[in-house]
Amino acid sequence: MLIVRKFFLITIISLLGLCSLTFAMAPESIKGMKITFDIVSDSETIIFYATEKDSVYSFEKSGGFWAYEKVLWQKTGTSEASMVLFGGETEVKISFDTESTGTFSYSSDDGDNGNGTFKTSNYSEGEIPVNRYFNDTFSNLTKSTELWPLEDYSGISKSLDDGSLLISGSLTEPDERWYDIKANTILNLENNWVINGSSFSDVNYTSHLENETWYFNSATIGVDIITENNEEVSFHIGISHDSIRSQIWVDKTDSFEYVDISTSERKGTFRLVNSPADNTLSSQYLNNSSWKTIQILNWKNGVLTHVDGKVSYNHETNFELMQTTTTTEYSDINVTLSNWTDLNNAHLSPGIRFEIPCLRNTSNNEFKKIVPFDKGDIGFSSFSIVGDGENASTYNSDTEKFIQQNNSKGWMWFDHYPWVYSSKENSWLYFYPRENGKIYIYNKSKNLWQLLDR
Repeated sequence: MLIVRKFFLITIISLLGLCSLTFAMAPESIKGMKITFDIVSDSETIIFYATEKDSVYSFEKSGGFWAYEKVLWQKTGTSEASMVLFGGETEVKISFDTESTGTFSYSSDDGDNGNGTFKTSNYSEGEIPVNRYFNDTFSNLTKSTELWPLEDYSGISKSLDDGSLLISGSLTEPDERWYDIKANTILNLENNWVINGSSFSDVNYTSHLENETWYFNSATIGVDIITENNEEVSFHIGISHDSIRSQIWVDKTDSFEYVDISTSERKGTFRLVNSPADNTLSSQYLNNSSWKTIQILNWKNGVLTHVDGKVSYNHETNFELMQTTTTTEYSDINVTLSNWTDLNNAHLSPGIRFEIPCLRNTSNNEFKKIVPFDKGDIGFSSFSIVGDGENASTYNSDTEKFIQQNNSKGWMWFDHYPWVYSSKENSWLYFYPRENGKIYIYNKSKNLWQLLDR
């Protein structure tokens, strides 16, 4: 009997070991998989949505940043795998403890490294927010939480107060003074769209000025444009402490182009307009009820046109050292950005950016120190994105869900929901949701009802 028991126990242990081994097998491919990486060292969460075996949509939770990246996944052992992210050349070494959980470590060419835990799961197509449009007046916390990452990060708090999105606190990492808050959407340059935002900045900084220093801060709307090779172009416009600023930064060549328009105002309304018909992205500001264009970027050939005349134009070939900086009066000056890559297939992460108040040395423009500011000094009173495109959807503030546009290639304006204006129909539409989950639309110009085609 003892021999039988021992044989039985050995058999059970062997089976358990085999099950454990099978349970922890690394997959041959990640296509269709959602991987959530929790980085211990940075207290950061990054989620990968693998749409193909060699490409993922990545989501950085703290800043709300979406990107599209090419990857190489390789199974290197029974329960081990590696994943290389191209562009930044980051390698992630992955060890599965179970079928869906485990540990990882990563290292990048730039010296960045870290480790943490991960879990895998399935995902639905609706979790990837491609062509999502919305209007936010920052008056509904539930709505804004769906659209923005409002958690505290790096010593800065984000909050809604009196119809504005405000920041407050003390930045813990000066290198992160360009503080991004990304909208929960992914855009591309194939579609017509307009990003519109109203920002303000009025910091009492004069008492903090020191000898041989100057002060700067800004609150801008913009987009980070990422190519499949992980090349980045950043385009922003907004208000600074003494001017309206439109600026473009090209990561590959480390070049920075900006235009300042002096103003005594401490607030303004701005927009970025994408026009795929002529391959341009334009920065504009509202001036006495009319829109004025500052810069036009041809994102296909890299020609940048500075439009608004009699404004100082500053060109920096090296942002930190300011080795060649010139200021001129101009009208329709064209600059061809060097070593340009066609952005046609790029993905865009739109949002808002604050340059946290700081002092810089006048001698070399290098950062010196952060300037304190109070809650209410810097913020946004509105932000919206409208546009068209395949599978485009628009946020419904009543249901707090995105409603798919009616296969429309035209603009749909949801500011007065349930009345919605469609440029394609050239008419007002009335949206009428029913208990059965269907949505009916009344077309005012045609005087007829139709079912929303999802």
